Amino acid sequence: MTFVDCHEALKVLGNNYTAGVFFLKMDSASGRGNPAFCDMNGWTVLQSRGPYGNPSSYFYRDWNDYAKGFGTPGYDRLMFNCHTHKYTFVLYVQGREHWLGLEYLHAITSVKVYTLRQGQFWEINQEP
Repeated sequence: MTFVDCHEALKVLGNNYTAGVFFLKMDSASGRGNPAFCDMNGWTVLQSRGPYGNPSSYFYRDWNDYAKGFGTPGYDRLMFNCHTHKYTFVLYVQGREHWLGLEYLHAITSVKVYTLRQGQFWEINQEP
């Protein structure tokens, strides 16, 4: 199943919606979908950067790469154990570096108006 954007996935799937990778339509004629990471609130993640094992030059790309998109949208599951209370906390965060692509951005913003939100930055400090 493909969606126009993550907000549409949230509306269509309702209670069955969870954060993850969905296929979003590039254009209605072909029905072709590109994988994109959708957060818990129905936001489409356009870019993800971080310390995921890629060299610091990973985003030094040519025009074609930025037009088509690159990388692998996805998420990692991080588990934290609180030994004093014997609880396990599971946190899902976007986890792979990617750029969704200018062609996709042009396709969806030509149809309706969107709001751009700067992402959240998480820093996890561990005590010894």
